[in-house]
Amino acid sequence: MSAPRPVFIHGSGGAPLVWGRQAGRMEDAVVLTLPGHGKNSDPPRGSASAMADALEEAVSAVRRPRVLIGHSVGGAVALELAVRPKTPVDGLIIINSGARIPVPADVTERVRNDFPAEAERLVRALWHEADDATLTRGIGMVNDAGSETLALAYEACAAFDARRWLAQVAVPTLVISGAEDVLTPPHLSAELAAGLPDAQHVSLPDAAHMVMAERDDEVNLLIAGFLARLEIALADG
Repeated sequence: MSAPRPVFIHGSGGAPLVWGRQAGRMEDAVVLTLPGHGKNSDPPRGSASAMADALEEAVSAVRRPRVLIGHSVGGAVALELAVRPKTPVDGLIIINSGARIPVPADVTERVRNDFPAEAERLVRALWHEADDATLTRGIGMVNDAGSETLALAYEACAAFDARRWLAQVAVPTLVISGAEDVLTPPHLSAELAAGLPDAQHVSLPDAAHMVMAERDDEVNLLIAGFLARLEIALADG
């Protein structure tokens, strides 16, 4: 039995900003980009299910055992993929996401009316603490993705609700949250973990939505420990 292969899913913010302190440090890691984000030129999608459709072929091509690692709306996409027959997974790591991802009712209107202002508001809300260079880089990446991509990502979050089918996610799952996250507060991660058949929730202090960057050492240890335990369990089972 080979070691589980981590498959990172990313959207707004760009892979270097979101997973730069994880994927490059983990053997055989794969990074998949949501449509409309980063270098993925496919049209953006307005639901987690449609985003999962776009990644289905790429996920199925990754050798097993494989573990999907999703952040925010990428966590919703990972959950969607985990219950599809074409994309069986052996484990999940869901970071700052939930079984539902509520967004303000007027958030799409904000994007349509003043995209630069909404991009800046969003990026500032991602961090518990960040320097000006980091904020500028993040704002630039959201602007590069474009207003339509952000508006559809918000729509995907607003429409997502996995609570009725969480019991179908029959693989070990690690749920990580940043204790200071105002976009997907830790209670949403706790709700997700409670609804899954086999899940553990860890909330890290002094970190917000970008917990994988703000507390990278702890997140990396949690991921490595999860992968190691899963490898042992798969070998024994």
